[in-house]
Amino acid sequence: MGGRAIKSSRRFLRNEYFEAVGTLVPKVKELFNTDDVHVVQSLLLKDSFGDMDVLIKTTDEMSDIRQLIIDCFGNVEISRNSNVWSIDYNGLQVDLILTHKSNYETAKIFFSYNDLGNFVGKLVNNYGKLTSIRLRYGFDGLKFSVFEPNTRNNIGHVYLTKDMSKVFDFFQLSWDRFLEGFNTIEDVFAYVQTSPYFDSESFEYENLNHINKQRNKKRPNYYYFLEWMKTNNVKVKCEFPYEEDYYINKLFYFFSPDGSAKKEMERIIALHELKKHVASLFNGSHVMEAFNLQGKDITSKMSEYKETFGGFDKYSEFIMCNSLDSILFDFKSKVL
Repeated sequence: MGGRAIKSSRRFLRNEYFEAVGTLVPKVKELFNTDDVHVVQSLLLKDSFGDMDVLIKTTDEMSDIRQLIIDCFGNVEISRNSNVWSIDYNGLQVDLILTHKSNYETAKIFFSYNDLGNFVGKLVNNYGKLTSIRLRYGFDGLKFSVFEPNTRNNIGHVYLTKDMSKVFDFFQLSWDRFLEGFNTIEDVFAYVQTSPYFDSESFEYENLNHINKQRNKKRPNYYYFLEWMKTNNVKVKCEFPYEEDYYINKLFYFFSPDGSAKKEMERIIALHELKKHVASLFNGSHVMEAFNLQGKDITSKMSEYKETFGGFDKYSEFIMCNSLDSILFDFKSKVL
């Protein structure tokens, strides 16, 4: 999870690792005052470990975590990357992953069995070859990004489910097989291919966007997966012959039969269009021309002015119901 965040760490043999689990977990539970601590499930026959990933369920933003770690573990090497705190635990890198309670159960599944979550995520991304939305599978469940009509500008996202078994069901990956566990990384490779939505070409580096290409080139098992497919002559093509509305509606029917996901998507698009319309009626250019403000001053004063309405609804109503001269007069009286 944290890469080589702790430079002095080493690989632990299997027996060393599980001894470390037994002594570490009680300390982490005491440190964060919770029983909701989960060591991420590894491959069942893994014989050595470069690190240990530990999920900790949290509810609120915690403060002074570095000092809490020092108080618990002593003056050990510590490295932070967002919500991941990596520490040196007797030579083993331990990544303490602070996970909000809303994502704790989904994260347990997503991070299990090495790169499985990453592979399933790539399979999900490729579904339907969608252009108006982007389907995403991650530690927080299954959701999709909503794009501005006729562009690829991300204007919001909609959650489809946090029930990971439903995600596996939709993509026809056996949930029972997942619960059995995987002995080796090759078992994971074979499992991913059982989905009828698997497309071998979509995993090739040249078919990834820049961010995913750079990220996956740093993952040894992603490279090994590509080599494994070559060695085993795995060439599977998944065709999506229908218009993308067919595949989007299939998602809605399966995950949101009450229509709530579709309504939320439509709400996001409508709100975005409304904001564009309101911005065309009154924006920074009008302020600059009327009051000779520049750059950051415009941004600051525009934000300050919007806050005087207590929300976008009242702001948009005022802008749409008044002339530009009236708006500028109101602007000057309130923030200048």
